[in-house]
Amino acid sequence: MANPQREDWKKELKNICINIPIEINQKELVDKFREYLHLRRKKIVCKICEKPFYAHSWGEIRLGYCKKCLLKRKKKTEINYEEMFQESKRKRQERENRKIDNFNKGYGNTPAQDLGILQQNMTEEISNELRIMEYKDFLNTHYWKIISRYVRYRQEKCQLCGSKNNLNVHHKDYKERGKEYLNWESSLILLCKGCHAKFHDKMEELK
Repeated sequence: MANPQREDWKKELKNICINIPIEINQKELVDKFREYLHLRRKKIVCKICEKPFYAHSWGEIRLGYCKKCLLKRKKKTEINYEEMFQESKRKRQERENRKIDNFNKGYGNTPAQDLGILQQNMTEEISNELRIMEYKDFLNTHYWKIISRYVRYRQEKCQLCGSKNNLNVHHKDYKERGKEYLNWESSLILLCKGCHAKFHDKMEELK
């Protein structure tokens, strides 16, 4: 519900602004707005010290504090931004440590978080080990579980028929094995069991 006093002040300001000539120097403009501020003065009693004072804005009337009491309140509620920053930094570090712990345990993170941690910690040596190991052993590695989980999360359904049942992450080729984390879209695709079998049958025919 509109406050009548506030509406009156709006009308007063509008009248003053309408009556300001187009060509007016800065001093005259300042005087006009001083006139407006003078119109807005309202004598009220401070809620804290109970002394009367003149409020010049709707905010001062709404708060009901004189300048001295307002400054005291501000000092009491002053925030130590350095402490806040340190606390925020500590919490952020704790979150990162939890993500790494969850990553090592194999639960608790989103697929994107796990992939991010994997990308930060992968080395050429680990990639080479993954490349030369037996494929069935490769499929049981923590690395492959993270990558395949991420592909399932991103593609959600079979990229050929649109089915959401019996999904498998398939290698388009094995040239980038151990380096799928760099550009998974070029070497991996999500297929249902039927399309996966058809794909392998086609590859056998081509051989």
